[in-house]
Amino acid sequence: MVDDHAITVGGLTQLLRDHQAFDVVGTSTSGLEAVGLARKLSPDLLVLDYAMPDINGLEVFLEVSRWSPDTRTALVTGSSSGDLLHRLRDAGVHGLFQKATDPAILCAGFQRILAGEFVTCPATEEQLQGTNPAPNLSNRELEVLKCIAEGLTNPKTAQRLNISPKTVDSHRTALMRKLGVNSTASLLIRAVREGLIDV
Repeated sequence: MVDDHAITVGGLTQLLRDHQAFDVVGTSTSGLEAVGLARKLSPDLLVLDYAMPDINGLEVFLEVSRWSPDTRTALVTGSSSGDLLHRLRDAGVHGLFQKATDPAILCAGFQRILAGEFVTCPATEEQLQGTNPAPNLSNRELEVLKCIAEGLTNPKTAQRLNISPKTVDSHRTALMRKLGVNSTASLLIRAVREGLIDV
């Protein structure tokens, strides 16, 4: 059970412990720590949030898949971005739920995931049906986007990523084109709305 808010971890942990079908073997408020725990414990199910300060839920899922390929993963997120949900589904996450999902639906969904199904809650399914996939951003473009969100200038971004300022500018231009915006402010607003970066 992984979420950067301890109260959410506690609530979900208690919910599952009250449900006799589950045994919670580990909890964490850190994505990086969660990867280590999953590698050590090889849980049947990993339940995690998307937006965390160190690494996000998708990055946790991809790392855990390398070290514990039999672990199935459910994302329980506060984001309603259809584009983000598409990216998570396309990456192979086994279940997608909103944090407002009814506890009974969550528990039933987790059991179905363990039985081998891909499961979503009604609100998530509605988002998936009503949107198109997000623009296909490269890993480097996502890195540049995160630097922009931190307020780094092109030279500072270039220094951090070990590329030239001109290359940074090219990535910035590509990001604006792909996200259909024409200013840095609009770029950041759209990126947050689509779940590409966390505030």
